[in-house]
Amino acid sequence: MVTVKKNNLVIFLFAISVILLVALAISPIFKEIKNNAKELISQRNNLATLRTEVENINKLKSVYNDFNENLQKIDAVLIKPTGTPVEFIAFLEKTAKDSGVKMKISSTSFVQGQENQWSFWTFQLTAEGTFAKASSFLERIENAPYLIEVQSLNISQIKGENSVQVNFNLKTYTQ
Repeated sequence: MVTVKKNNLVIFLFAISVILLVALAISPIFKEIKNNAKELISQRNNLATLRTEVENINKLKSVYNDFNENLQKIDAVLIKPTGTPVEFIAFLEKTAKDSGVKMKISSTSFVQGQENQWSFWTFQLTAEGTFAKASSFLERIENAPYLIEVQSLNISQIKGENSVQVNFNLKTYTQ
């Protein structure tokens, strides 16, 4: 009977040792494995999110390059808003000279655009020359590398000469 009690005590102590071993040693390992698995899943989700963001950034760079080219083209057709548009006036004078007409700029004014409207310069011009040269001048202005709107145009023949006088108002938009 004593050996049965000893065996039962040994079995009982062994069972408690196993339970303590599981509770103190193996249980924290399983908890750590569970936490590591959760972190791994979180890291995979973060990685997938980062990959998506990298793809979106690459797409954005591509779109930006396309838009940037178009914005540069738009900037090229708009005159600078500061001061007098010297470059545009020089263009008008050169175009008149190349077309063989005499040109005079009567007045200019700058109109500041309000919300959702563009700012622009207005010019009143008078040009004199033959009808063919005046037409050539107008055509060159229409095909100018600027965003120009001819607001009014009046062509009249100069009495006693084979020339015409062209009066017109231009509107050219600024950046």
